[in-house]
Amino acid sequence: MTVPDREHHRRAPRRTPPPPAAPHLTGLHALQRLAGNAAVTSIVQRTWAVADAKRVPAEEARAAGQAVERHRGYRRRVLDVLEEGAAIPERATNDDYDRRWRNTARWLLQGTSPLFVLSRPHDHEHRRLDPHQGEMWLKSAVRPDVEPAADYELHPRHGGLARVVVGGVPAFVRGGLIHLVDGDRTREEVVKFLVHEVQHLADGNGEWDRLDHTSRDHGLDEAWQIYATEYRAHSYQARDEFPDDERPAAELDGFRTARQLAIFRDIHGGSAYPQVTAAWDGEEGQARQPFRDRVRGHVEPESLNPLNSPALHEFHRSFRYSTTPWETFRATFDRLDRRDTAALRDSLATHPLLLERLGEFLARHAPGSPGIREAVRAKEEANRSAWAAEQDDEDARDRRFTAVRDRARAAERAERERDLRLREEREARWQERRAGRSPQPVSQEEEEERRRRIEARRRERDAPGKVREQ
Repeated sequence: MTVPDREHHRRAPRRTPPPPAAPHLTGLHALQRLAGNAAVTSIVQRTWAVADAKRVPAEEARAAGQAVERHRGYRRRVLDVLEEGAAIPERATNDDYDRRWRNTARWLLQGTSPLFVLSRPHDHEHRRLDPHQGEMWLKSAVRPDVEPAADYELHPRHGGLARVVVGGVPAFVRGGLIHLVDGDRTREEVVKFLVHEVQHLADGNGEWDRLDHTSRDHGLDEAWQIYATEYRAHSYQARDEFPDDERPAAELDGFRTARQLAIFRDIHGGSAYPQVTAAWDGEEGQARQPFRDRVRGHVEPESLNPLNSPALHEFHRSFRYSTTPWETFRATFDRLDRRDTAALRDSLATHPLLLERLGEFLARHAPGSPGIREAVRAKEEANRSAWAAEQDDEDARDRRFTAVRDRARAAERAERERDLRLREEREARWQERRAGRSPQPVSQEEEEERRRRIEARRRERDAPGKVREQ
């Protein structure tokens, strides 16, 4: 019997498995080390979005879709209102309010300032956040073809909703962007809010109001700047919203007109202007009341751009920076019509800072040119002459239109008279045949046919909604 070799039958040593990778090198951590934080964040966001979509019940998805459709419908209604306002003809804008609304609509449609609409999502009540951090809203540009992208950050867990601080107001301006909040607005309310917000931008939000930097309390200067621009926007936002009725001076609380007092109460009583409320209430019982005196003495709006003119707005922007080319400045100045030029003339008298900036711009780019006041006077004279010529052209067009209309009406009358004469001749021949004075007598069938035709004409003439010829 052979004894097996001990070395041959000795067991091979067990292989030791490799040690597990460190926890920070497994899964997403390894990807983070290889590809960076951006790749990991993208994968996590997509995973959350898919998981959230799988957990959404059918009823909630249907409610979300209905909220989106309502939001799109609101956007379309606002766009229709803007297009209707922009189409107001020149001859129908003799009233300042109509012209202001037409300018506002064209301002927004051409993208001078982007306009966004906000609507509540279907689960708005469950998404409530700190009002100072903002709430989630459906947000869309009214004209995405001319407006830039939104200035908000999209949260991956909220389906692309926008976090916006609304503050309980129906419309507001932030960062040069106008926001209109949905709330079953009527057409008149939409027009009112848009005119109000565009006036803020047209007036520069009080940018050209000279502040009293020597004042001890700069908070009063800020409160006055807010009040002045709100007073202008309230004054122009609607037609006859703040009527100026006759009241005894004792009921005006130191204000000069009832309209001025009504606008002040609307601003002071609103929660959107705490600086104005604090400045006014802080002077209660004080011997010296500079803010109250200034508010009570402010009667006329004194806006730089009272008609929300896009052309005048472009002119104001042209000399804001000294690097603007002279040709650009001249082009914007030449585009001002007679109403824009009149507003510029008035604002030079009420806003010294505007006159100062214009003088500095002209001194830098055209030192030998006449002053801005002389240029405005010359522009007004040129506009007046052009307007007179335009009126003559309109009168000539009216005369041509009247002549064409009169000729058409005369032709219609002649045709009606000819038809009447022919009917009378046919009736006379018919009566002759009926009386037997004609070689061709009337048969019974012809009599019945004539009676039916007369009855049909009578029914057609007396039919409801039939417009009778005069």
